[in-house]
Amino acid sequence: DPKVRTRIIPIFSPLYLSAWCEQLPQSPVRTRVARLLEFGRNLQHRGFEDFHVAFEDLRCWAWAKLNKDRTTTVMAWFSRAELVRGKDLQVVVPDTNLELASRQNCNLGESSEALASFSLARSGQPGFDVLMPMGSTLVACECRFSEPPEEGEQTATKLTATEDLRKKVNLAAREISKTGATINSVIVTLANSVFVLFAHRDASTGLEQFAASCRKRPPEARTSALEQFDEFEKGEMSVVVLDRSAVLEHYGPTFARLGGFIMDYDKRHHGPDSPGSESEL
Repeated sequence: DPKVRTRIIPIFSPLYLSAWCEQLPQSPVRTRVARLLEFGRNLQHRGFEDFHVAFEDLRCWAWAKLNKDRTTTVMAWFSRAELVRGKDLQVVVPDTNLELASRQNCNLGESSEALASFSLARSGQPGFDVLMPMGSTLVACECRFSEPPEEGEQTATKLTATEDLRKKVNLAAREISKTGATINSVIVTLANSVFVLFAHRDASTGLEQFAASCRKRPPEARTSALEQFDEFEKGEMSVVVLDRSAVLEHYGPTFARLGGFIMDYDKRHHGPDSPGSESEL
């Protein structure tokens, strides 16, 4: 039926893409895709950061090739995400030369430099791992990685509202509130920034319910969680979250088939709702 619009998503074999990347003549896009495949085959926490910034850079390149409207919003760009608080800020998809992302040489809170392209945060940067200037909006991404634990190990593979979101948001907000960095000559502030949690972890109750739990006050007995919540509740920066399922949908079916993403966590969870552990709000 020509009146029915069908959304077709092409799927390529990673082996096919690898072979394509090796063909001559070499080009920036072939080199970038090759690096993306390399990062995605055997993910670790640093590799996840590298994969994410490379993917977003390539997505900007593809956006321009498809002649799509450069002006969009955070929730349109991260269409599988949940908005935890704040506004759906406008962003502008930037041009890219597909160069390997650089790493910041100081924490954002100490910087007064112009943020001109996607970059990795300085190692040890509190609150986030990737900086994405989009128009006059700073998208600060925290990449939370988990790999399924080996038998006998205790590696968290489920999201918690305090440790994975509120604590990271609070750390990021402190950095952004004292920075002198600019985007397109505009000072970076909490009002023109958005925190995006990209979690390679599952939300045990579903993403929508997890986002709601982040807005819920913890029990009075949880002193540390309450302190994080009180600071979080007063914040003004927009906050967005994607769990493992949403992350894989964002990356698409081709890259979701890479070795670093295909592990199934269902029988190997260790987290706040696993046997013998205490749930956390």
